[in-house]
This record gives sequence, C-alpha cells and structure tokens, in this order.
Amino acid sequence: MCIVMCVNTISTARSGDLSKPPRVTRGIHVRRATPKRRRELQAAQVDAALEHRAIAHRTAAEVVHQIAGLPVSESVSTERGGHELLVEVVFAGVRSGRLTIGFSRGLTRQVGAAMAAMVDLDGHPLNPVEAAKDLTSALAHAVLGAIFGADARPRMQAPQATTPRQFGDQSSILGVADGHLSIDLHLDQSRL
Repeated sequence: MCIVMCVNTISTARSGDLSKPPRVTRGIHVRRATPKRRRELQAAQVDAALEHRAIAHRTAAEVVHQIAGLPVSESVSTERGGHELLVEVVFAGVRSGRLTIGFSRGLTRQVGAAMAAMVDLDGHPLNPVEAAKDLTSALAHAVLGAIFGADARPRMQAPQATTPRQFGDQSSILGVADGHLSIDLHLDQSRL
C-alpha cells in the first residue's frame, strides 16, 4: 500500500497519558496513491530488479574469471537447487540487504583448486570453503559497487556459510567450469 503524506507532523502523547496512541494534528492529509501510480511504482521496482540482476550477472562473470581463472559461460542452466555451499554477505548503508552466492556440487572444490596458490593471513593455503568465502567477498564488493555506485560504499559483514535453501526466481545463474554459481541479491524493502 502506498501512502502519500502532505505534512509530516505528529503530536506526541501527553506525558501523563502514555497508554493512548499519538493523534494526528490538524493539517494532515493522507491519501492513497491512485491505482495508476501504484502500477507505475510496481513496474519501476520490477525494472530495477531486472537491471540489478543483469548487472550482478555481468559483474560476477568478470570477477570469477579474474580471481579464480575458471572458464565462465554465458549459457546458464535453469537448475535452481543442488547447492553444495551457500555463502552470504549481509550489507548495510544507503541500501541494506544480503547477497548470497550458491556453489553447485563440485564447484567449491574447483574454486579451491583454482585459488590454491592464495594464502590466508597466517600464510597457510586456502581450503575450498575459505576460498569460496574470499571469492564471495570479492563478488559482493564488485556487484554492490556496480549496482549502487562507488560512492555508496555499504558496510559489509564477513562472509558466512549458511544453511541450504532454494533461491527465488530473481536469482542469477552463471555457468562456471563444470558447475554453476547462483547469485541471489535480496534488498531490504522496508527502507524504500
């Protein structure tokens, strides 16, 4: 439901009577958006989601090829399940949400083998899960930078392995080596 507020002043409850909800002062006019305007807003949200999906797909293909050196194919499978590992990065800032990367069966080991020359902070070679987390972190920085611009740098938490789940229809699937990489960008809709 879309609500347009002409004036944004709400009187607070008196200090002696906190059980009553605050009341709207005079001069407040609340009206619903017209059906046409609601359709326009919904169409704009769908267009923005499709644009974000295309940007994520293109950026992820570049980053995976540059960092892991694995062949990336533009042909994508329609398979949505069968993830061996899900890694999630939660971000906040101008926009909040989470970016989840799903690695298909076998792809985690391929990423680990491709990134075996890289070391962690202690100087030990990365294991496949840590390599997948590092790749996810690089993907999150690149994808969010491409979508929101370099100026809107969101604060990101460390990538975390998460419980298996099905991705929605808005996820982007990228063919990588012998498997597929699923990218699911979920933006917090409460701040729109």
